[in-house]
This record gives sequence, structure tokens and C-alpha cells, in this order.
Amino acid sequence: MADLAKNLEQLEGVNWGEPDRETDTNLVIKCHDLRRRPIEAMTDEDLRVLIGQSIGLDYLIPVALRRLEADPFSSGDLYPGALLVAVLAASKDWWLTNPEAEVRALQVLYRVEDLRDSIDSEIVPAGDKWRALFEET
Repeated sequence: MADLAKNLEQLEGVNWGEPDRETDTNLVIKCHDLRRRPIEAMTDEDLRVLIGQSIGLDYLIPVALRRLEADPFSSGDLYPGALLVAVLAASKDWWLTNPEAEVRALQVLYRVEDLRDSIDSEIVPAGDKWRALFEET
């Protein structure tokens, strides 16, 4: 396991230098800045952004999976589950070289699918029934 007190620049041994704050996009500037943030200080949104750009996957996907195992709907600043979507979008080559992470991601995905089944078969019908009680009055 990587030392999560370190940042991606330290772990990868690569310094991208300073972004050009006049010409680079906000996303490029943000990625440069996030590479200097200790991994343990990264938010779900930070992870979503970097993983979505295929940056630091070897270090960040295991951290993201730990968070997703606790809450599959971790979102960052977007919609519930946005972090999982970013993780699942990692390249096939990355997953093929990280089979333990693949198993963990599948377990998270199965949890989400089980929840979807419960929502469809139990929660939505119960909600429909409950709403109907108030429509009768």
C-alpha cells in the first residue's frame, strides 16, 4: 500500500511543473494542483476528477474503492455514484493488470445492483401504496 501522506508527484517521481494559468483550462490547472495534494487529503471529488482523467490510477483507484466499499454512491460534486462511474471507466488494460481491484469493483457493483433490485421490487411498490393512501382522502 502506498504512503497516503504523500502526493502523486512524490509517489510517481514525476513533477509536471507549473501549469500555465493564462492558457491552460481549469481542468488542467486543477489536475496539476491535485497532483501536489496528499492522497489522504483528497476528497471524493478530487479522486473523481483525477481518475476521470486517468491520472494516478495505481494509487487512486484503491483509495476510491475503499470509499466506495463504505458508500457505493460517493459522488464528489456531481450525482450519487459519480465516483464509481469514474472508477469503472478506467481502461481495460488497467483492470487486467489489477485483478484484485477488479474483484473489489465487482463487489461494489453487485451491491449497487442488489439495491436497484430492492428499489424496484420493494421500495417503489411500497411508496406507490403509501401515496395511494393520501390520494384516497
